[in-house]
Amino acid sequence: MQYFPVDYEENKKYPAMIMSHGFTGNYTDSMVFCEEFAKMGYAAFCFSFCGGTATDTDESVKSEGKTTEMSVLTEVEDLLAVKNYVQSQSFVDEKRISLMGFSQGGFVSGLTAARCGDEIEKLIMIYPALCIPDDARGGRLAGASYDAKAVPDIIDCGNILISKKYHDDIVEMDPYLELSAYQGPVLLIQGMDLMQISRAV
Repeated sequence: MQYFPVDYEENKKYPAMIMSHGFTGNYTDSMVFCEEFAKMGYAAFCFSFCGGTATDTDESVKSEGKTTEMSVLTEVEDLLAVKNYVQSQSFVDEKRISLMGFSQGGFVSGLTAARCGDEIEKLIMIYPALCIPDDARGGRLAGASYDAKAVPDIIDCGNILISKKYHDDIVEMDPYLELSAYQGPVLLIQGMDLMQISRAV
């Protein structure tokens, strides 16, 4: 989904905000935030990660891809592809791209910003799931329980199936070391009340 700034004018360039949903979510989770950023003068974008939505999600809001082929690192690649698309739009100021994500999407946004350096103007991480590598090391990804020394090919997390690839891609990662590569401004939000978070942003 693509949202134009409320004051949109042809031949003018605008800053862009790219929104990333959390584990098992989809682009509709971010639409209200895109609407708010559009009111602030941003071109705002939200999307569904390939294979990143819950099994029972309506097909109309899913991207292609199997959940068992998805991992944090495949989502980084997805977000990089979206970032490249956004930068190519004639109405976007390619030097003013910001990333915002929730939970796993916050973690993915941070890892993507770390790869992109000064291509990313600002980073907003809302309750980012920096615990994912620790959860993999403990055999408890997304509420599942398994032997981290004998990881099954398929991990049943209840409303989604993930694979050993998901575990293997993240198990050795130090998220804080990875994220430290991004030197731009960061807003990190943790809280119990999502409506309060919405107003804070």
